[in-house]
Amino acid sequence: MMIHGERPTKLKSNETITANCQSCHKENAVQFSVFQNYMHLLFVPYFFATHKYAASQCNACGEILDQENFPESYVGKAGEAKKSARTPIWFFVGLPVVLFAFYKIYLKYFG
Repeated sequence: MMIHGERPTKLKSNETITANCQSCHKENAVQFSVFQNYMHLLFVPYFFATHKYAASQCNACGEILDQENFPESYVGKAGEAKKSARTPIWFFVGLPVVLFAFYKIYLKYFG
């Protein structure tokens, strides 16, 4: 049973940021989605989120590319999509829980 790890979640798909497909050459057919990994303990997110990354998908031909395989024309658009995607507050829900637990332990033994 895995109690600690890192999991990805989709933050945002920005329909306004589009590009021309490198495979089928259809105009404005590629949309970008932004994902971010977060650390979890017993599947409860805690403390911090890790890096954001982008992926693209063409609505016409279905080609999917991850950030490492982007052509030069996609890099700027993916950067725009990542800037507009915000990290959700629930990624940090574990921090108050841990602080509250330490506070209760402190009160029990030292208070």
